[in-house]
Amino acid sequence: MTTSTTPSLLHSNGFTYAFYPGYPYTITFYAEEARISRLPSDLPTPPWPPPTTFLPPPRFHRLYRLPYIKESDALPSPPSTSSSPSPSTALLRILTQKSRAITLSPIPTVPLSVVLRNVRGGKIERITHNPFSGRTTVFFVDPAVAKEFLEYVNKNGGIPWLGYSQKTSWASFLPASHGGAEPVKEDVRYAIRSECAGRVLVVKALGKYVSTEEIRAEIVKNAGRVRAVFEDVEMEQQSGDVIVKMTSIGTTLRARATVQRVWGAVTEWGKDGCEEEMQGLREKWRQVRDKNAKSEEEERRKIREWVAERRSGR
Repeated sequence: MTTSTTPSLLHSNGFTYAFYPGYPYTITFYAEEARISRLPSDLPTPPWPPPTTFLPPPRFHRLYRLPYIKESDALPSPPSTSSSPSPSTALLRILTQKSRAITLSPIPTVPLSVVLRNVRGGKIERITHNPFSGRTTVFFVDPAVAKEFLEYVNKNGGIPWLGYSQKTSWASFLPASHGGAEPVKEDVRYAIRSECAGRVLVVKALGKYVSTEEIRAEIVKNAGRVRAVFEDVEMEQQSGDVIVKMTSIGTTLRARATVQRVWGAVTEWGKDGCEEEMQGLREKWRQVRDKNAKSEEEERRKIREWVAERRSGR
């Protein structure tokens, strides 16, 4: 029987098949999941340990999320006298690159500002939000922060939503193959390091002379090829400061250049609530769950009263 330290990779229809010569198993990767399958039984059975010795039996033939695959969960290496890395180790290193993007789903049809009230832990480079698809992807600057936030969300029972008692959002990594591990752009990285740039821009006193609608329109017009998406634009009544919240640091840098060029405004970076400690979210989510439970109980009570009135009127 022939063995090899290099798996054969086949890419087809979004799937990546990894064939290990000499083994009756293949690992199929799709998006952020991996499935271990048995090949046709007519293949020769190698003299290696059965699956239960290197893969926990309760999780065999189930879907695996790439961030949680351990090297011990992959197929064992065939005996080899060479010093090259095993196929399981090499393939695993490629497919589990550190992703800095977290996808939250399912998301109810709520504004982006509502979603971001439930995201904390560190600086965010950009966000993609589609309320109709029910998914929001958050790109943190630091992959370690992304991992910590994912574990925090899933450990605390997901993200509940006020008024949506039947919907809870869970966190998962956006795989590297879908752009989850792409590096931060050079100009954005430089702005973060040199001046602590962020998604929130404070334009000093401009609201006394220009409306927020005009500011929005001017930023969109000068965004170039990049679509300018706002989380919010608000004005402080007393100072006249305009707070511009964008979905990416890159578009915020362009917005700053626009307001400085068009109105000669003085700007500074504002505070992003997503950079606060995530510990306070646990209590917030508990309160949301309690409110949803009370609302459900109140609805059930009204239904019981209505049914009782109908029965008594017959």
